Amino acid sequence: MKIAFFDHPFHEKTKSSNFFLDIVNALGGVDVFYADFHNEKDTELLINKLCYQFDLLIFWQVIPPASILLKVPHKRIVLIPMYDACCTMTYFQWYAYRHCHFINFSHKLHTILCNMRMHSLYVRYVPHITTMESEKKDEGLTAFVWRRTPSLNMKGLLEALKNIGVRTIVFHDSQDNISPEIPFRDMIEGLNIEYTNGWFNTHDEYLKSVIACDIYVAPRLYEGIGMSFLEAMGLGLCVLAPNQATMNEYIIDGYNGVLFKNFKSIKKKRFEIDKIKIQSRISFQKYLAEWEDTIPTIYTFLVSIEEEYQEHCKKPYFFILEDIKMFLKVRVFPFLRRKTGLLDY
Repeated sequence: MKIAFFDHPFHEKTKSSNFFLDIVNALGGVDVFYADFHNEKDTELLINKLCYQFDLLIFWQVIPPASILLKVPHKRIVLIPMYDACCTMTYFQWYAYRHCHFINFSHKLHTILCNMRMHSLYVRYVPHITTMESEKKDEGLTAFVWRRTPSLNMKGLLEALKNIGVRTIVFHDSQDNISPEIPFRDMIEGLNIEYTNGWFNTHDEYLKSVIACDIYVAPRLYEGIGMSFLEAMGLGLCVLAPNQATMNEYIIDGYNGVLFKNFKSIKKKRFEIDKIKIQSRISFQKYLAEWEDTIPTIYTFLVSIEEEYQEHCKKPYFFILEDIKMFLKVRVFPFLRRKTGLLDY
């Protein structure tokens, strides 16, 4: 089987799609193309050349406009969307891709497509992580905070962390937010802030910084696969995360992590961090075993795709109310909360 694998140009550097490429490579020859289909060159290449050379077209985290895919004379097209990038898509928008097949790492996306009787496989990925021992000193609770977006409500977060007993914050700034001074040092009295910025030299160096903590604050409101919080679970940290996909598809509130509506709600919760840390690692190992058992299912799905998906899709008109709810929840309400300063991410 000859396979064309389309990936986002950014992943050429991060290599974050390599785990799935390893799976696909077992099925035959794979050619990787880094394209986002925002220019005519990528589109022309797909429509006029590539579609005739391959048995299967896989789009990893790249969803070309439906108007482009409808011009592709190929029936074996697999889309692998991520929830964080597609959470605003409506049933009407997904319906335009009804001729495609899907692999979903988010149960929420999978459910939307299955509601329309579209062809979707749901899997939960869990990464293998390096075995390492914590070098944490017994100096009270420590939390790891990664500011991946400049809009993160630091005052609200620091107040919530202090309220649950955190004494030290390992604060990691993204590449875009680098500051010559330690920010927020004097924002909340009684918190020790250890500041790092930029990229770590190696991924293991990043993990060593994380494992020295007790608590990991999920860095984003929505996740695709959720590699960062999954690694923290595997290292045995108590993950604090928004009650959103994909975090709430792995974390059970108060059992193997903590889910919150907003930072203020964390203060009202009562949970045993030490017990959660133990269960977090146990859950991670369970999820990892389930992922490894799922891999043969992915092989079967990819090789058994028929040229035409026989089952008729439900029209999107049946889901108008769901689309209205989604529009309000994912677009309108976050916009209003951001304008009024009530959005934490």
